[in-house]
Amino acid sequence: MPPSSDKAPSPPYLPFKTLENTIEGLKGAVIPSRVDRTLFNKQSGTIQTYLISSMKFFGLIDESSAPTALLSEWVNSDDQGKALLKRLIPEKYTIFFDGNFPIKSATLGQFKEKLSEIGLNGDSARKALIFFGKACEEAGIEVSPHLKGTRGGVSNGGSGGGGTRKGRKKRNQVQEAAIPLVQAPAPPTPKTTTEVLLNKFPDFDPTWDQEVQKVWFANFSKLMQVSTGGTLDEKSATSG
Repeated sequence: MPPSSDKAPSPPYLPFKTLENTIEGLKGAVIPSRVDRTLFNKQSGTIQTYLISSMKFFGLIDESSAPTALLSEWVNSDDQGKALLKRLIPEKYTIFFDGNFPIKSATLGQFKEKLSEIGLNGDSARKALIFFGKACEEAGIEVSPHLKGTRGGVSNGGSGGGGTRKGRKKRNQVQEAAIPLVQAPAPPTPKTTTEVLLNKFPDFDPTWDQEVQKVWFANFSKLMQVSTGGTLDEKSATSG
């Protein structure tokens, strides 16, 4: 729900880029005498409301939606309002910059508790923290790394792509590339029938008695005749 006019505007919880691109779109144009919904007719009604509320939060327009000098300063800046943001963020987010809140080490839970104190909870609080983190990143303001727990990410000067689908896919590809490929052993060369039979044939033992040796030579000669047409006599076997 958009904030009512009888209290201070809530911290923004629209995408930061939406606000930044809207203000940058005023460059080279005449700054309007009033900022109203007709300036944002390409946006949905909800985003139009959030844009006006966000600009009031930062003091870019007053309660009657008339532009202030701050809006002109942002529009005419050469750094997309980064220096202005660096000055405004601590002034406007006093809940985080009161000197007592551990802005550089607070947990995500502590950030949410602070927002709860001013009536922001649930998904609205999550989106408000994403906006806050991105605004601080753009302005070069250091905040707690634990704020990265908000979906959408707060990178504090870097973009790891950590929680996005694209980032996960890239990380998986890197992990897969790091796994060494183990080649399967080459299949054994098929053995010939002779080799199979020879493996099954008992080795000659000279300690056998004469009858066993004669039987072995007879059977071995038959095997050699079948496979190669050769024979093996007793003398060559015992001497080899």
